[in-house]
Amino acid sequence: MVKINEEGFTNPLRSSAYFPPPYPFKNAETVMIEFEVPREYVEAELPEPLEFQPGTVFAVIQDAQIASGAPFHEGYIFVRAKYKDQLGFYAPYVFGCPEEAVLANREMYGWPEMIVDYPHPRHAKDGHTVTATIQRRGELLMKASVALERRAKPEELPNMDDNFTLRKIPSPLKDGRPIRQLIHIRLEDSQLHDLWAGRGLLELGNSAQFKIRRLQPTRIVNAYFMVISWTLPHARSVWDV
Repeated sequence: MVKINEEGFTNPLRSSAYFPPPYPFKNAETVMIEFEVPREYVEAELPEPLEFQPGTVFAVIQDAQIASGAPFHEGYIFVRAKYKDQLGFYAPYVFGCPEEAVLANREMYGWPEMIVDYPHPRHAKDGHTVTATIQRRGELLMKASVALERRAKPEELPNMDDNFTLRKIPSPLKDGRPIRQLIHIRLEDSQLHDLWAGRGLLELGNSAQFKIRRLQPTRIVNAYFMVISWTLPHARSVWDV
């Protein structure tokens, strides 16, 4: 029998899949595309009780290192959101690997993260162009490119340290209610090591499983390639239903 005081942090109880926060992410090579999408498509992705905030949308694809030094690959679509007086970003689509990082992000923090192909394709660098892709079961979901033209200034970037997630865990009971929590995550120790800007492109794949294609850009506003580090700390629950 595994007693409660002998349990690991998560399942398997004797061999936890991951350890408790905080989680350091180091030297993430990041392609970020800032773009415009019709308001109705953004609003359709926001869960209650988040409120729509006008502004641009962001696609982010990163190659980072987790605590062991293992490669971590992740893609996000971020939209602006508000809860009461708190502004932040909500990601309706998140894709990543390896599974240890995905499990922690999905189970504990509530990111709607799905596992993508592993080993993943690394960022392709051809001359001064960097191209990042996210694919799942061979299907292209995100492709972002930036042709480097100039060094950029940190103040050009939005502060994306504040994030909302909707942590939803369905009940195994026939008439059971799901756990549904609005989580506020504030990243810590964010460090920008390098930053470039240039011409950018973003392609969102046609997928029967994910409705990501409807967020295809109507206009690219900015495109960046950067190297960043940050720490993912404990979060807080700000709303439960």
